[in-house]
Amino acid sequence: ASVKVGRMVNSRLEACKNAVRLAMGDFVGKWKTVGPLAP
Repeated sequence: ASVKVGRMVNSRLEACKNAVRLAMGDFVGKWKTVGPLAP
């Protein structure tokens, strides 16, 4: 059972990491687009 829970937590963490990475990439992309126009 603990192995199953460990795997669940692991995949949950991976999903979180991926989401954060995507959000960061999106943020950076927007920043680069807006950057030159920003004061």
